[in-house]
Amino acid sequence: MCARPQLPDRRGNLIGQVIVLRNITTLKHAQAELLQQQRAVAMLQERERLARELHDSVGQVLGYVNVQAQTIRAFLSGGKNDDADAQLLRLVHVVQEAQTDVRAYIFGAKTELAPGQGLISALRQYLARFSQNYGIPTALDAPDEAQLFSPVVEAHLFRIIQEALNNVRKHMPARNWRGSV
Repeated sequence: MCARPQLPDRRGNLIGQVIVLRNITTLKHAQAELLQQQRAVAMLQERERLARELHDSVGQVLGYVNVQAQTIRAFLSGGKNDDADAQLLRLVHVVQEAQTDVRAYIFGAKTELAPGQGLISALRQYLARFSQNYGIPTALDAPDEAQLFSPVVEAHLFRIIQEALNNVRKHMPARNWRGSV
């Protein structure tokens, strides 16, 4: 049997806390490292998501603008000014929508789930800015700040809520939004 180091208490009785303290310290350190790694993974996934969204939205709009601009040139060179004007009006509308979408992406990127910032805090910050920017009142019923989920799950939840609010802004004549966590 191997003797384990022990510390004496106030009365001189030996107690076996040295190994337990070391194991708890090692466990806390490992948990902190895991949390840091999860946050790094969440950040990389967020960057990939943003790149996909920009490619899918802005990339498609630019392709559409290019095709429509060529069509308008053809109409103008053929003397079809009314057709060219109708196409230009549609093109202006599409570009305005794309500009609004890009602003929404930038707004969403400015309100990120920063390392060390909890989901609830980030949501409250985002909702306040969303209400201010779009005039849609929002409310959040949530517990006090706590680590509710892993950082990866929190990042996904944050983006799901952002996308839901973005859809409200785009597709509904919404008057307010209320969410619960």
